[in-house]
Amino acid sequence: MIAVVIAVLVMLMLGVVENAVHQHMLKKIPLRILINGTRGKTTVTRMTASVLNAAGIRAYAKTTGSEARRILPDGTEEAYRKHDFVTMMEQLPFVRLAVKGKAQAIVVECMAQRVENQRLMGEKLIRPHWVLMTNAYVDHVEEIGATEEETVHVLAQSISAESKVIAHDERFAAYTSQLIQPNEADDAQLYAQCSFPVHRANVQLVEALAAGLGISAEVVRQGILDTKPDIGMYKKFEASGCTVWNAFAANDPVSFAQTLEECAQRGKFRLLYNHRNDRSYRLEAFAQVIRKSEAKPQVIGVIGNDKDWCARYLTRMTGVQANPVTDACEWLQQPNAAQQVLCAGNIKGEGRMLLEKLMEEAQKNV
Repeated sequence: MIAVVIAVLVMLMLGVVENAVHQHMLKKIPLRILINGTRGKTTVTRMTASVLNAAGIRAYAKTTGSEARRILPDGTEEAYRKHDFVTMMEQLPFVRLAVKGKAQAIVVECMAQRVENQRLMGEKLIRPHWVLMTNAYVDHVEEIGATEEETVHVLAQSISAESKVIAHDERFAAYTSQLIQPNEADDAQLYAQCSFPVHRANVQLVEALAAGLGISAEVVRQGILDTKPDIGMYKKFEASGCTVWNAFAANDPVSFAQTLEECAQRGKFRLLYNHRNDRSYRLEAFAQVIRKSEAKPQVIGVIGNDKDWCARYLTRMTGVQANPVTDACEWLQQPNAAQQVLCAGNIKGEGRMLLEKLMEEAQKNV
């Protein structure tokens, strides 16, 4: 019994010491930026880090999107997860790495979902000077909530007492006295050369941050153009005459509905849905979007987990014939089918494998 008590006390002391060391490390980084929200976090994280480095501010970034990566100031990247094991304590070695590299700034994509973890990011693990909120769409309903109001409340827990918040959504004003709403001025042609789709709302967040830091518009533009995209940020592929639109990362109902409409405007299309058992709530939400939308696909192919069951569910709930797909590449190139395919649902697993194959083919043809 005494040994157990001693072991517990030792563990508590180690935790106290580790926290003290981490707080000391954080103080060595003059600029700490947290990117939070439902959609677009990875893109905004990468753009922000690129802009800071273009401005001569030595920045390290950490993303948790399609590819969990640490991005170094010179643009090189390194994977940091083994076997997809996810832990909030990932922030500790990242901060140590940044301090060792004499970072002047860190840009961190918020990985927290539950309210207590959001609070941990804000109060202990990052203690951000700036929080950029991309949006507050409903997603991760089990961890965050089923309404936008609940989503705003949970995301806002990542705001520390010293944080300035940049957000389009004025509902975050209830959680901070330092809310900055971006300038809505728009010039879409500025970023037409980007290798990934640029959403002006995301760019406006980065522009607002840059203005707050005294970074010129010219440097911002160059930094965004130089941004290296995550695999999930690539929008379009050509596969033997079939145009593939990548919306695997558009995993909330609002974004999915928008991609359906955009695809329908270009003509007839098929939908390839990648299902994950641990994101089953998306299946119901997406099925409702398809059922209500006038922009329906001709047919739905299903990859991922429980393909047969998922296909039957989608057929029943949407009124569109859905079928399980064994080989996604072969399915894309089916004869006498719409040669426009929208990929949606989830990017993990078979979705990522398909994108990697499409990227390999695209690079061969360059």
